[in-house]
Amino acid sequence: MGVKTPRRSVVPKHYHRLSAAEKERHNRLQEPPTRCHCCEMAVSPDDLLKHVDEWCKGRPDPHPYSRWISWGEAIALGLSKKRLELGIGSGEIRHRVKRGRKAYLKRDIVLFVAARKRWRARKASQDDA
Repeated sequence: MGVKTPRRSVVPKHYHRLSAAEKERHNRLQEPPTRCHCCEMAVSPDDLLKHVDEWCKGRPDPHPYSRWISWGEAIALGLSKKRLELGIGSGEIRHRVKRGRKAYLKRDIVLFVAARKRWRARKASQDDA
């Protein structure tokens, strides 16, 4: 008739037999995940290189409810006109034209400004040392 396949074992694995407190302790012993610099997925440090090489699909498309802001709002968040143009040129800041007006993805601008602030803080701390 048909091909007999081996039945899956229903014996619980070691982790599943642990109590809630033991599972909590087990999870605290593991290193917390890091974020992939491309897609921002949480990945364990051991799997990060394999993730980037094999699985990472790059930045995801903006969510349908993502906030798109005007040029003035982007400048108010701390970007200069030059930095905004550099971010768009490098592809770090996504933009779209709707009804003849440019709109910028707020998420990209905030990440761009935060990275710039981190870079400045790191540079200042190195200059002090």
